[in-house]
Amino acid sequence: MAPGDPGRDRLLAERASSLMRAGRIADAEATCRLLLGRDHDRSVEGTVRVCLGHALLARGDARDGLPELERACQSPLLTGAGGYRADWSAWAQALLLEADGERADALETLSDCWDRCARSGLAVEYPVIGPDLVRLALAADDAGRAGDVAAAVTGVASRNEVPWIVGAALRCQGLAANDAEMLQAAASAYARVASA
Repeated sequence: MAPGDPGRDRLLAERASSLMRAGRIADAEATCRLLLGRDHDRSVEGTVRVCLGHALLARGDARDGLPELERACQSPLLTGAGGYRADWSAWAQALLLEADGERADALETLSDCWDRCARSGLAVEYPVIGPDLVRLALAADDAGRAGDVAAAVTGVASRNEVPWIVGAALRCQGLAANDAEMLQAAASAYARVASA
């Protein structure tokens, strides 16, 4: 099989990721399946599988979502040095650990991922992994970590004013502060993106 067009495939992978972050789960899933269902540039496969797995989990399909995350974690182009969105492998692994009931390990894995992103200056990933990290930190009674993550995601949102990023920041803040109004504002921000 001939490889796909790397430029086109990266655009489709970015589109799927953007749709997922915007709450357009069905569209994200369809884009992932389109890309995976034909010849494609293998450098985006891990990222697309993380996105597909996350979309499937978001709609309650753990039976198919967890194997996609497992495939993503095994993708050398996602996990290898310099891999496209290499941090997403850790995010996928953390979700798998949580699904297996290993919340402490999930928190450690996602915390390590966050710390690597922070050291590397990858603040762009904060709104992607931040909400799950806040949720896991709070479940482990680590309100300090949850608050720090919420503040960092809020910082990214204040510099970008992109609706899905604002939604992620509000979600993190609402979870960390146990504030139902802020969580409703997050849902509204995500809904605006999904209807766009």
